[in-house]
Amino acid sequence: MSDSGLSSDEEWTDRSGLFPDVSRDSSTPYTDATQGRHGGGDRVKRPMNAFMVWSQLQRRLLADTSPGLHNAEISKRLGKAWNSLSADERRPFIAEAERLRKLAAYLLSYYLSRFLL
Repeated sequence: MSDSGLSSDEEWTDRSGLFPDVSRDSSTPYTDATQGRHGGGDRVKRPMNAFMVWSQLQRRLLADTSPGLHNAEISKRLGKAWNSLSADERRPFIAEAERLRKLAAYLLSYYLSRFLL
C-alpha cells in the first residue's frame, strides 16, 4: 500500500456502477473519474465531496427537467434533496468521494515528487 492509501487496482474502480472507472494509463485520471473538462493547468484539483459527487449527477437531471430554472434555485433544491437522503442512499456517493480523495492524494504525491522535489 502506498502513502496515499491506494493499494490495488480495485480502489481505482467503482463498484456501484454509477461512476466511470479510471485507467491507470490515463494522463488525466481525476478528470476521467469526475467526467470534467481538463483545464490544462499544472495542478491537482481538490477532490469533490459526497454532496458534490451527488449533485453533479442530479444537477443535470434537474436542469433538463426544468430548463428555465435559475442556477441558484437549482442549488437550493439540491441542498434540500441531499439533506433528505438517508445514510443508505448517501453511501455510494460517500464511497465515490473517498475514492476520488485517494486518487487525488496519489496524483498529488506523484506531482510533488515529479515536479517539485
